[in-house]
Amino acid sequence: MSILKHDRYDLYYYFQLHGLYCVQIKEVLSQFSISQRLFGEAVLGLSQGSVSDLLARPKPWLLLTQKGREPFIRMRAFLDDPDAVSKLVASQYRVPADKLLRNSSAAEVTLTGHTELVC
Repeated sequence: MSILKHDRYDLYYYFQLHGLYCVQIKEVLSQFSISQRLFGEAVLGLSQGSVSDLLARPKPWLLLTQKGREPFIRMRAFLDDPDAVSKLVASQYRVPADKLLRNSSAAEVTLTGHTELVC
């Protein structure tokens, strides 16, 4: 988990779709069998219970304090990073991310769940 810089807050100031990102995060966690505990500790710096509460009942963005917005900004950054899922899954199994896929040069798993051939 990295420290959020002030420019990240400015970037997401009008971040009104955080509820949609919660749905996307739940789908990614389910699709790749990533526990809320692992996601919470490694990405958000929160407990499993807090992650569960955030994903189930996101509060309106304008009612959140700067501290309350941090998990949603981290969620968006996780979704934006194409390597985030493989890194997190690799950390779960304690293997290097490039060794996770059997044939990493032939296929790439995306956050949408489709397999794309890499030429």
